[in-house]
Amino acid sequence: TQCGECSTGFYGNPRISGVPCRPCACNNNIDVTDPESCSRVTGECLRCLHNTQGTNCQLCKSGYYGSALNQTCR
Repeated sequence: TQCGECSTGFYGNPRISGVPCRPCACNNNIDVTDPESCSRVTGECLRCLHNTQGTNCQLCKSGYYGSALNQTCR
């Protein structure tokens, strides 16, 4: 309410000059409306979708193949 933290889907520290909120880099593999989808501090992706995993949801889950970047992990 006082602009002290980044919005859902973004990370950074708006209280510190020069550390603006930036979009979480999760390769379009998170629900940007889910407040727990990525860390608002580090930007680490926490709830990867489309059978993906990794700090940026850049990999297919174990046992899946395809491209995490194209949301085709099967």
